[in-house]
Amino acid sequence: MSDKIRIYLGGTKYEEEPHCSWITRFVDTLGTDKYRFFDPVVGTARGGEVIARDKREIENSDYVVSYIDRPSFGTIMEIKHAFDKQNIMVMVINPNGKYLKDLWLGYHIHHFFVNVEECAKYIEDTWHTPKIIGG
Repeated sequence: MSDKIRIYLGGTKYEEEPHCSWITRFVDTLGTDKYRFFDPVVGTARGGEVIARDKREIENSDYVVSYIDRPSFGTIMEIKHAFDKQNIMVMVINPNGKYLKDLWLGYHIHHFFVNVEECAKYIEDTWHTPKIIGG
C-alpha cells in the first residue's frame, strides 16, 4: 500500500461534457508526488461491480472530492457513503455556488468550494493533519 494521500474524484459525468477538465486541473494542481487519485470513470467494471468498486475506493480514501454542477444520484450516494465512514474528509466543488445552501448536502460534507484550485490548495495546506473523527 502506498503512503500517498488517497483522493477519490467523484462528481457528475455526462457524455456531452468532458468530465476530465476539472479532474485534469485538480491533479495538475496537486501533482502525483504525494497523492494517489481514483477516477471512478476509469476502468472496465460494469453494473453492480461499479458500485462495489467505488465503495471500496471511497472507504480506502483520505479525501472524497466531488464536483457538482448539477444533481446526480450517484454523486450524492458517494458523498453519503463517505460521510458515513466517519474518517474521510468530504469536500464538494460547486462552480456556480448553486448548492451552497442546500441543507442536506451541507450536512454531509466538511468543506464547500466554488473552484478546483481553492479545494486543491486546502488539501495541500492540510493533508498532514490528523483524520477527522466523526461526521
